[in-house]
Amino acid sequence: MMKRIFALVVVLLALSAGPAFSHATVVSSSPEANSTVGEMPSSISLEFNERLMVLGENSGNQLLLINPSGDFVALESVKTSGEFLIAKVVGGDFSEGTYVVDYRAVSADGHVIEGEFPFSLRSTSNSAASLPASNSSDQWIDHGIGLVLAASLMVAIITTYWRIRSRD
Repeated sequence: MMKRIFALVVVLLALSAGPAFSHATVVSSSPEANSTVGEMPSSISLEFNERLMVLGENSGNQLLLINPSGDFVALESVKTSGEFLIAKVVGGDFSEGTYVVDYRAVSADGHVIEGEFPFSLRSTSNSAASLPASNSSDQWIDHGIGLVLAASLMVAIITTYWRIRSRD
């Protein structure tokens, strides 16, 4: 009887572990990743697919903006609001070229998400918008791996359960 209870508990735990395989990802940004803008945006914002963690004043979430020569662009008022990480861009004389947004965020479940993406600043006379990068394929891969692992675990648990049951 104890073996059956143990097997039932293991099965229930395995079924509840499905959401643990997913991690927070960036679902949109302003400016968009790999886009070309005609003027420097007044703010940088990232939206994640789940809430970000905030613990008092020090949330652990950060945004950095790096200019084409590799220097940091001043950002102020970096704040976290639900699924959003937002900062105001400070300054006024921005050179054309590729800028990099570097981010670090802590999702509500405690996972640290780090990444970066480029965007280009071009004058409006020769500006052509690029297609935004899509990370949805990465998200599908993560979910697929999670489902395969969960299914493998379920098969192992059921096989073990039936072997134990056949011995009783």
